[in-house]
Parts: sequence; structure tokens; C-alpha cells
Amino acid sequence: MKTYLHYKEYGGSVEFSEEDAVFFGKVVGIKDLISFEGDSVDAITTDFHHAVDEYLAFCIEKGKKPEKPFKGSFNVRISTDLHRSVTAKKRSGCGWRTGSIATAGLLSFIFVKKYADHVPYYRQEAGFERIGVNISRQDMSNWQMKTGKRLEPLIEKLKTHVKSGSVMQMDETPMMRTFGSSDA
Repeated sequence: MKTYLHYKEYGGSVEFSEEDAVFFGKVVGIKDLISFEGDSVDAITTDFHHAVDEYLAFCIEKGKKPEKPFKGSFNVRISTDLHRSVTAKKRSGCGWRTGSIATAGLLSFIFVKKYADHVPYYRQEAGFERIGVNISRQDMSNWQMKTGKRLEPLIEKLKTHVKSGSVMQMDETPMMRTFGSSDA
């Protein structure tokens, strides 16, 4: 099942409102708002094409350079083809493995935002959506669990190291190690 339409260099998300019995969507990856709708697949596809053509004509009329959804940047400069490819891989549902967008840099960014900056996954999801990158909070949560699992050996070594000293520093309060067991 596809939830995106493609026309020229633009991609549009598609959703369905059961209440209104209509498909609706917007062009993703740009700041300008381009929306479209239709009551059938053919109608929404036609309206999507029309909306993109209308946007491009408006830009020409106003002397404005049209925004491009794939500018080639995501914290680092990459080619537009690679940017498009990474986004397509994410849309195809790739997990955390070779070819996944879950790189060490992206995971670090997500975890720092969550734990250091106190930004919950639902707000990060919305932030990624604004720049045309669809990373669900479920993906972020799954990546967190997988990363935690992979870090368990390091965590165990750190625990052993911390417990091997005669003094532990916690919350800036030094405490003498008076407990007898190493599993405290």
C-alpha cells in the first residue's frame, strides 16, 4: 500500500477521512503549504498534480524560487539522489540494519533530544515531519530498545568499574562504600 504520491520533484502524503469520505494530503519536505484532496484515487492524484502545477505557476508569477523538497541537506551535505534514497528507504519500512537511516549520528541526535533536552518522541516526530523526514515515535522507541540491548555489555563493565572503587560519587554527594555486597 502506498501512502505517497509523486509528481515532478514533489512528494505528497495521503490520508483518508472516514468521517468526510475524502482523501486528503499535503506536499511534504517544504515549508510552503500545498494541500490537495479528492474522493477517489484518480481525483486525489489529479488534484495533487494540479496543486503542484499551480504552486509552480504562482512562484513564477511572484518571481519566487519554488522550494524543493530534496535540497540535499540533513545536518551534512549530501546529493539530492542520496537524500531521496534515504527518505525512500525510511518510507519502505527498513529496520535498524544495513541500509537503515538509523545511523549512529541520528540515534545520538534523537537520544540527546530525549534525555538531555527533554523532548519526547511525539514532539521529535513532529519536528522531523516538518522537514519532510518521516520517523515515527515507534521507530525511535524501537531504536532506543535495540541500542540499550547492544549497550548492555558496556553498562555491565561500567557498573563493575564503579563498584570496584572505595568511594562513589552520586549527585555530588560523596559516600563511603560501606555495603558488603558488590551488587548494591
